[in-house]
Amino acid sequence: MTKNTNVPTNPDGPNLAAIEAAVRGTIDVLLGRGRTGKTTWARWAIERARAAGRSVAIADGDRNNATLGSFYPDASSPAASDDVTVAAWMEQQAESTILSRGRLVLDMAGGDRSFATLAERHAFNEVLPAEGVDLTAWYFLAGGRDDFETLAFMEALGFQPPRTAIVLNEGLAPAVPAGQDPFAAALRSEAVQQGQN
Repeated sequence: MTKNTNVPTNPDGPNLAAIEAAVRGTIDVLLGRGRTGKTTWARWAIERARAAGRSVAIADGDRNNATLGSFYPDASSPAASDDVTVAAWMEQQAESTILSRGRLVLDMAGGDRSFATLAERHAFNEVLPAEGVDLTAWYFLAGGRDDFETLAFMEALGFQPPRTAIVLNEGLAPAVPAGQDPFAAALRSEAVQQGQN
């Protein structure tokens, strides 16, 4: 058997390099149009994690309505709402998560496509996992025909992390007659049909 000479060993204690490599950070990116439940879900996830003693960094990327940040004094948000400042702030959030190997919840504004541009420029699908950070895209939908546009746009740019969740928020879906699916129209949308091909 060949010994891996790239991993330093310490005969007097644990292999710190191996332990560090096993600890991975996580970035949860919340995407979708406004009023689909992103911030409500973020608060639930943050509270559960903190109640269990886990540390969670909070990043409120909503340029116009920083609701998540209003609940948490330790939340980070961009200093200004221009594209350059927001992009630099998001890069800083990613870098901090890489260095800390912690968990970051990034709540983006409904319809804000600045994260998509940044993810495409830096190839987040490949770079973050290689740097020890797992990326999860959370798409929130409330039954509107245009709800899948953000998903289609992000995937067209190549932002397709292996950990992707689609949250169908039935509580915010339009009223439909009993026995009908409130998401049927959205699921028949062009964006979904293209994604299935």
